[in-house]
Amino acid sequence: MRITPEGDALAEKRCAAQSEVADRILSTLTPEEVESLNVLTEKIIHQCKDMGVRGERKHGRHHRHGKGRSCRK
Repeated sequence: MRITPEGDALAEKRCAAQSEVADRILSTLTPEEVESLNVLTEKIIHQCKDMGVRGERKHGRHHRHGKGRSCRK
């Protein structure tokens, strides 16, 4: 199976857009804060892997919210 040239172009466009958004989000942080964020993120990723958490997403929302409920407690 191969990706068509159109599919490849779409993937490139999406990757560039995601990268631009990430850059905009992180632009408020200093280089030191970005480094700290990277270190903390790596620690969290390693802990998740140690716990057997897999990074698969379900279709749709990450989980269902009832009326008036959110992720935060």
